[in-house]
Amino acid sequence: MADTAAPEAECNTSVLSDITLLIHCRQKPHICQLRRRLMESYSTFFRKVVVLLRHFKGAWPGTRPCEEGPGDPHFCVASEMSTSTARGIMYMQFDVALSPCGMGRILDASMLGSFSSWKYKTFEDCERCRKNPRLRCHWGAWQGPSTKTQLLSTVHDLEMVQVPGSWQALEEERAKAFEKLRQGLLGGSSDLLYVPREAFSVFVDYARIFKKWEVDMEIVQPTMLTLLPLVTGVGFQNFHCAGSCCQWVRKKQILSRDFVCGHRVDLANPESLGAILSLTTRTSRQPVREGRPKNAARWNPRPWGKRRSPAKAKAAKEPAPKTFLGQTPTSVSWEGPRPPSQDVADQTATGALSWANDSSRSWSGQSFPALGYMEQSIPAELAGAVATLLMILALRLCAGKPSGTLVPSF
Repeated sequence: MADTAAPEAECNTSVLSDITLLIHCRQKPHICQLRRRLMESYSTFFRKVVVLLRHFKGAWPGTRPCEEGPGDPHFCVASEMSTSTARGIMYMQFDVALSPCGMGRILDASMLGSFSSWKYKTFEDCERCRKNPRLRCHWGAWQGPSTKTQLLSTVHDLEMVQVPGSWQALEEERAKAFEKLRQGLLGGSSDLLYVPREAFSVFVDYARIFKKWEVDMEIVQPTMLTLLPLVTGVGFQNFHCAGSCCQWVRKKQILSRDFVCGHRVDLANPESLGAILSLTTRTSRQPVREGRPKNAARWNPRPWGKRRSPAKAKAAKEPAPKTFLGQTPTSVSWEGPRPPSQDVADQTATGALSWANDSSRSWSGQSFPALGYMEQSIPAELAGAVATLLMILALRLCAGKPSGTLVPSF
């Protein structure tokens, strides 16, 4: 039996209303334009949504440049902080799935926040992994002794940053942290980040130093989030987002009750895209239905749950459309009839399925835009009548010819 809808009180996103959301799109301009509607759908919940673009050509209002290279992306985030009056700033990659309801439920706006936890490795461990491929522990951000020199210079400059007088009592903890950073590094995900206003000024100073020494972003974020609480006194929280840099987040995870955030999401997949839009176009979370809904479309042989037998899957498929003389044009990809309803069942999410695909195909029912002159398939009765007339004509032309002659000679 399906669960009842979640009450409105479960979705309280008021904590997000004074937070600026930065969404970073490193893709080509036409891909970012294609995802513009998705990225702007978060503006309902946040104070402001700013899109950071690697290629600023073809930008639209509400975007800022963030060129690839040193400072990407943390110096771009720091640039927004220097002029922002928001309570905090949240940064995420454009292929991160974020649930406003889930984030509103767990976020403490006065604390730093991270996508997930990170790992610490000594320089000796990193070098041993680099030299011995059989260990299979090498990390691309570690380039050998040059990286060590780079990081030691960075740590030296970070120690020179002035600490507010009210947090001088944490001197011993800071000394321990810097000592560990002189012996190794922190590495982890940089896909999502939250910084409260209390940490803006120190974050900006740190971002300049990391840009100066061109430190990899997957070292920058864990290091900053480790030091900032010891310098500013703000707390830290781990969002425990789903997925990783190299693992897909599925539709079922996105639609689960306790989902907060996840990376990576295949935005070229209409189901995944529709699932994200269902999070940003509803004011309350709806439970995932267990089993097959009554109004589920038959065009998908496995919309929910269990695997069907081959016979049932074959029977569930829609018949191919018939066109002139019963031939299906090879230049047109048949998409099937539009399903009467979907699990994301709202107008915004359904409309997104057409622009989710990079091609020009659309859910247009039984239409064939590639033919130009034909909008609907020719009825089977008309096609049969035309075929019959052509057969009669062929028989009359063949009348009087010797047996075995199928085509008249001219």
